[in-house]
Amino acid sequence: MADSETQRATVTGSLPDDNLTREQLLLSMYALSHTLQNKLSNIFAAWNNYRLAPSNPAETLEEIMIQVQAMKTQVNNIYRFSKPQEDNLVKDICSIADYCSTAFSHYRQQAELQHRTLTTSFFPKGSIYTDTSRLDLILDNVFSNAIRYAPINTNVHMEVAFFAGVLMMTVTNQFDHFPEDRLQDIFQPAVQLDHHHTGCGLGLYICQKNIQLLGGTISATCTPQTFSIAIRLPAV
Repeated sequence: MADSETQRATVTGSLPDDNLTREQLLLSMYALSHTLQNKLSNIFAAWNNYRLAPSNPAETLEEIMIQVQAMKTQVNNIYRFSKPQEDNLVKDICSIADYCSTAFSHYRQQAELQHRTLTTSFFPKGSIYTDTSRLDLILDNVFSNAIRYAPINTNVHMEVAFFAGVLMMTVTNQFDHFPEDRLQDIFQPAVQLDHHHTGCGLGLYICQKNIQLLGGTISATCTPQTFSIAIRLPAV
């Protein structure tokens, strides 16, 4: 389908020149503490319900695991935000196929726990010279968002392409009528477009800073039915 038919909108995240203001930082920390408190309350509620009427342990454990995974994402956001951006990168040559295969297996399990599926295309041959620990943190946020925002029983797709010395990983989930005029906002700090989901609004802002440290770019696109995040990295 042509871009004119899907009314595709594209924006590339750019690194802000200024740091978070004190007000933005306080709002982010408030939202983060509220999120963690909410997830902990859900865990305690699930445990108390099971303790009072122990009828379905598998369902109780699944609910607890979903809440723990959401907390893990927020704790990772704290780590990514507090980690000094001037830290030396630890780069090494990495096989694209091996790295993407491992990542796909990991996030497919996360998707299945939350009643979504994860599919992918083939993984191209080639290598990248990068800090895989930083890349892990970036993908963790991108996939966590895609899985969380995708409707239950829908699919998240991972597309991997290698062309002209550039590796591109695109993660797409169903998202009806994403506001095109707000695409540029998602890489800004302390911004939340969907207040039905809890969070502190720092995830994609931190992803953007880290991907630029790796010499790459991150961008967002949408169609009337989908939302995608694309990561581009220089390859070996």
